[in-house]
Amino acid sequence: MSDPEPPASDGQPEHPQHPEQRGSLSRLRTLFRLLRRPRGQSETIDALVATAADELGTPITPQERVLIGNVLKGHGRNAADIMVPRVDIVALDVDQPFAEVIKCMVEHGHSRVPVYRETLDDVIGFVHVKDVLGPVADRRPIKLSRLLRKVLFVAPSVPILDMLVQMRQARTHIAMVVDEFGGIDGLVTIEDVIEEIVGEIEDEHDVDAPPVLIVRPDGSIIADARIPIDAIEEQHGTRLRPPGEEDAVD
Repeated sequence: MSDPEPPASDGQPEHPQHPEQRGSLSRLRTLFRLLRRPRGQSETIDALVATAADELGTPITPQERVLIGNVLKGHGRNAADIMVPRVDIVALDVDQPFAEVIKCMVEHGHSRVPVYRETLDDVIGFVHVKDVLGPVADRRPIKLSRLLRKVLFVAPSVPILDMLVQMRQARTHIAMVVDEFGGIDGLVTIEDVIEEIVGEIEDEHDVDAPPVLIVRPDGSIIADARIPIDAIEEQHGTRLRPPGEEDAVD
């Protein structure tokens, strides 16, 4: 969540791109357009690679094949599958003192934090760390409401590629996932979406934090609800559910 906000276009030409760079971007656009088309559940990566090669007029590179494979594996995955669940969202009340806003951003290391009014179900925008830096440098406290940026709202069922397009169109790196009743289910960053397509992206702020799994003296287990049941069974040699049941806890 540390990437800068996409710069607004002012109509001026950007730095000239190398012909090879322009060609790569054009190929990526063609690939994404192809991958967003409706396709059958049984379509194989080889079939998609062949179709993509026909559209591009040249063979698919190994890197492009990996990208296609990741998208194919993620076929049917949506916002609900990759979101940060509500319980883990770091957010700020719009009426919180400016000092607490700074403290929150320093403690959690997020560059974008949702802002709500009274309850998380009433998200009214988000604050970007670079908008906080000016008042901090000038030593002038400011109301959080004056720093708000618009936030994107998406349904849990939005496919990840469609969500990437929506985020690009809205020029935002953060989206709130809203359920059918208007409540906040979770949060998705553009990093979450891109990692589904190109693989894990690590930066200097990423810290490996293993899921909580505690075995108590009486033999009972306290586990993070998101730990795969398979992992618990393998680690402790215990069968926790009948064969064939889904990997879920009701």
